[in-house]
Amino acid sequence: MKRKNAVAHGAVGELSIMLPEDWKRYAWEWLVPQIQAGEMHWLDKSGIPHDFFPELRGNALFGPQGAELVFASALKTLEQVSSAAHASKPQAFALPVNAHIHTEATQSVIPSPNIVAELKGSDAALRDQYVVYTAHLDHLGIYPAVEGDNRLPWRSGQRFRIVDVARNRAPLMPACRSLRDGPRSLCS
Repeated sequence: MKRKNAVAHGAVGELSIMLPEDWKRYAWEWLVPQIQAGEMHWLDKSGIPHDFFPELRGNALFGPQGAELVFASALKTLEQVSSAAHASKPQAFALPVNAHIHTEATQSVIPSPNIVAELKGSDAALRDQYVVYTAHLDHLGIYPAVEGDNRLPWRSGQRFRIVDVARNRAPLMPACRSLRDGPRSLCS
């Protein structure tokens, strides 16, 4: 929604910063390979990438030092902007900087199968209602080498993508087994 709104107001690029607490969770050394790996977008029925705006011809994420430089001469400090963001206060003001972004991009179609199942309940009054369980299967798993390893980036000694995928898929497995093997009157 933010990108759609930005395009509606004439934006041609996107410059992003993260809040200070986000830098504690996502180290710059971990983020860079994620960004270099690129983005994935599903295609709609006409083959157009969803939530993709060609009007935004470039984007950049500033690291902590870059963010400090951008706000060094601004009307508000980075701390003030962070506080307003925490309070969900809208804010808009011009930054006294110019940015030149050079972007090189390629696009390719990568098959990403989804799994869909439907189990009808036994309760006639409820059987036309749906409960949806989801998890994503959409990561690439290959990244630029970090410390000589290009399979998955490290984060705090763990393979974060494995944790990410497991965190999303693992809870679904017992839920699916319970729904498959349990009584069909779970919703009654």
